[in-house]
Amino acid sequence: MRNDFSTDFTRDMGTDLADHYLRWLPFIRESILSLLADYANPNVRARTWGIAEQGSDPAFLDDNLVAPFRSYLQRSGKMLRPYLVCWCLEAYGGDPSLRPCQVALAEVIHSSSLILDDIVDDSPFRRGDQTAHRMVGVLIAGAAGSGWLNTGFDIVWRDRDLLGERVTARLMEELAWEHFVTGLGTTVDLTWAWKATMDHPPEEYLQQVVHRSTSYTYRLPMKIGGLVADASESEIAKLAAFGEQIGLAFQLIDDVLNVKPTDAHWGKEVAEDIGQGKITLQILMALGRASVPDRQRLIDILRARTADPAERAVAVAILEDTGALDDCRRLAHQLYEEASRIIEDMAVDVQAQRRLQDFAAYIVKRGR
Repeated sequence: MRNDFSTDFTRDMGTDLADHYLRWLPFIRESILSLLADYANPNVRARTWGIAEQGSDPAFLDDNLVAPFRSYLQRSGKMLRPYLVCWCLEAYGGDPSLRPCQVALAEVIHSSSLILDDIVDDSPFRRGDQTAHRMVGVLIAGAAGSGWLNTGFDIVWRDRDLLGERVTARLMEELAWEHFVTGLGTTVDLTWAWKATMDHPPEEYLQQVVHRSTSYTYRLPMKIGGLVADASESEIAKLAAFGEQIGLAFQLIDDVLNVKPTDAHWGKEVAEDIGQGKITLQILMALGRASVPDRQRLIDILRARTADPAERAVAVAILEDTGALDDCRRLAHQLYEEASRIIEDMAVDVQAQRRLQDFAAYIVKRGR
């Protein structure tokens, strides 16, 4: 993990949540790097990758398949997804320290999806450093990201005796379904960009986000945690519903911070979405409210995919003037309130509920 990793973002968390998160963080980081080291071991490549050691170039595989993925993990994102797996395990009577591979699974899937997202968006930076496709090229990064994403199935299968037949089957089922619907959402997102369409109703955007973004952000980690903890199916449904609501809120706040960050450690280009011509909820809101000249100016800037900070600033000003940024924040808080109601109905103790409530609050008030 990188040496300059800071946990100062925990100042936006409640004290008990921050303490609990920091208590599990060393174990989470160790679990992830241990799992990666195992999969990168040349002695197990024949089993995991179907590549015999004698018929491959280890240095080539390390440089192009392992190194980009390791780089994403070593940049130390906040590790919130594996933390949620820990929360689920504890909340339903389990011990996260006995399930390191399943804790790591959530971050392996998330980081893999980031590699693929960065290709789709042609993002130059991720977590303060070059994106994978800028390191090794689009084709190699795409193949590596897809390969690591599907490693999730092997991570589950290798622990099938520990997990038991029912949990193994359910994890496989949920992984397959989440991969499928995320592919649907990404296809819709790319089609919008390809056809340069900007007349979508807000509800259509939110449905696309439900497919594209909420899965690997929070819905799937909650399912992983609940299933590994052997929670009832009714509780897993609540966990998934919570993950979906807070995943939507996370994306809305992420879109706002992208154009108007409040933290110097944001780790991405300011208004990168504007430069990529991305159609987000705040864009759709602004297009529906702006004056005719401002609407056309915003469309022109988006279609130009400009890197000019001054042009991007004009677009951000239009978003602000129409109230789109404030309304997206307001909707994120409504989603937080719905997530809070779901938590109140979960069959976990008061302390676990309070921590998850604090986690949901952190998502909507964070600065990065």
